[in-house]
Amino acid sequence: MALINEKVSLPHFSKRESEPNVIVLHSCYSKFSPNFFCYKSIISYLNEQKLSYHFLISRSGQIFELVDPDYKAWHAGESFFPELNINNLNDSSIGISLIATETSGYSYPQTVALYNLLRSLFSLYPIRAITSHAHIAPQRKSDPWNFDWQELKRVFKSEKVLIVP
Repeated sequence: MALINEKVSLPHFSKRESEPNVIVLHSCYSKFSPNFFCYKSIISYLNEQKLSYHFLISRSGQIFELVDPDYKAWHAGESFFPELNINNLNDSSIGISLIATETSGYSYPQTVALYNLLRSLFSLYPIRAITSHAHIAPQRKSDPWNFDWQELKRVFKSEKVLIVP
């Protein structure tokens, strides 16, 4: 995928039984670094916790591939997407995390990178829906924080994809 700035392979993934058809959006930041937006600290933390996303998007719009989307990353945990009646979304989803705090919002380059990545994934996989970590695991999660779902719907209104915040 030409959009990827760097591949940083995390070992926390497993074999997929079918193609992904949902994209789950996340937010993350480095709570343990003086620079909350340090992608290296975030990747180190994910590795320590045995977690992974497929993609991580930095504040400058760099896209890091952490797990090939043909494999199952460990990003959603116990989860359920009622609109498509899907349990355990790690099995059927692609996890994308945007580096942001609860209050920082998202940078313009980051949003552009996300939209370009989504377009690319739509062309490669039978994506049926985009949703939030908060929607599929509401008792545990609240991210992505302050994400502009209306803008996402506007940008992708011509796509045949369900968008559920």
